[in-house]
Amino acid sequence: MVSSRHSRLPLWVILILPALSAGLGGCRSTLGLLLPIDQHPQIMVEARQGAVQGDARRVDSALTDLEKSTARSSRILYLLEGARLASLLGDTPTSVEWFKEAESIFEEDMLRATFTVTDTMQSAVSMVTSDRALAYRGQLFERLFLYYFQALNYLEQGDPVLARIELNKALRDMRWGTDNLPRLRRESDEALAMAGVRAMEYPAGYGRPYGGVNLEKSSDNALIYYLSGLLHQAGGALDRAEIDYRNALAYAPDPRPIEHALATLEQADPGMARLVVIHESDWVSSKVPFSLPVFIKNRSYTLSFPYYDSAPYAHQYPETFLRIGGTTPVLYPMLNVEAATRKALDEAFAAILLRQALRIVAKQEIQSEAHQTSPWLGFAASILSLLSDHPDLRSWLSLPASIHIADTTLPPGTYDVWTDMGTSHPEAITLYPDQITLLHIVTAQGRVIRVDSRVISTYISEQ
Repeated sequence: MVSSRHSRLPLWVILILPALSAGLGGCRSTLGLLLPIDQHPQIMVEARQGAVQGDARRVDSALTDLEKSTARSSRILYLLEGARLASLLGDTPTSVEWFKEAESIFEEDMLRATFTVTDTMQSAVSMVTSDRALAYRGQLFERLFLYYFQALNYLEQGDPVLARIELNKALRDMRWGTDNLPRLRRESDEALAMAGVRAMEYPAGYGRPYGGVNLEKSSDNALIYYLSGLLHQAGGALDRAEIDYRNALAYAPDPRPIEHALATLEQADPGMARLVVIHESDWVSSKVPFSLPVFIKNRSYTLSFPYYDSAPYAHQYPETFLRIGGTTPVLYPMLNVEAATRKALDEAFAAILLRQALRIVAKQEIQSEAHQTSPWLGFAASILSLLSDHPDLRSWLSLPASIHIADTTLPPGTYDVWTDMGTSHPEAITLYPDQITLLHIVTAQGRVIRVDSRVISTYISEQ
């Protein structure tokens, strides 16, 4: 609702002037929110290529460009990208600090706001521009990755207790998703019906499984449960480890690594070493604009939406590219991140559609009032509407497309580590008796970006 001190001003003045102000000054060193081009995906192409090549200067240059082109309200996205890339380049301290800052920006109501129109109604700018005028909140599955990467950082620093805390945060947010996502989606669908808004047809892929993976929720994450169980097991809390492992079984595309983990709880093999391999492969896809015909109270409109088109298939079959000494462990699919990105968009689609519908009605009212005042103002309002008709394509683009794991037992000793990728070089890991060693491998574009190992030291788990 507009305050009384503005009650005598025409609607087009109240809404156009803040939008123009934001458009000209709201985004640092860019032409602003009104530009129909989001530079983030293009900049991240450069940053990801730099990470593949191990070129820290190229990554830093891309991040500098990203910071300059990122609105203040999207700083969390800049931090997430920078923290992930720092980790890939081996700069763990910087990664830890940037993830901490990103987490500090999250607000308690951010998850809920993703599925509502509340923020739009509170922002005159967003009502006449696009969802890009809203603060970037991060999707629920992206928050889980923040905690996952931070847990790996703490394990890299030899602190399983802090890693355990990060995974607890992830489990907390996963419970939030289970308790709230179905209800919020239902409320958004009901709001669409009450507003008389319906899509004439949905883009191919909305509401459908991706790559044969049918996630119930974007927060379905077997990897978080599995790692939580692993740390509980290292801490001696075997009952809690079993609970987490069995929860992981409910979501894992292939149960075999988790079944092996459960077997180590029931019958440990004294004197043997346990090796866990996590392979993060490739990059998630970026969103693209999609024009969708919709009805708003029986009037037809064409609106722009974010969309994932047919992307490279995030494979969900076992991998055998790795050699540990004379053995070839099989890595099984644990998480299809591409499927999670599409499910997250599907979950938010009703709220996006309702915001777009409210926005097009507001823009038409602005154009009508402006035209009645002056044909030139009407023309300006039309141009504003055209320039701002661009969907919000923001997302965390340095995430992997898929994650596979192996959980196996080997005799203690030092092993050479090889991959089938021609650009990789042999590494060596030492496996210790009755200890868990985590081998973390990141690849993209057929090249190895990072290989590192860490022993998950035995510690006293909180009970």
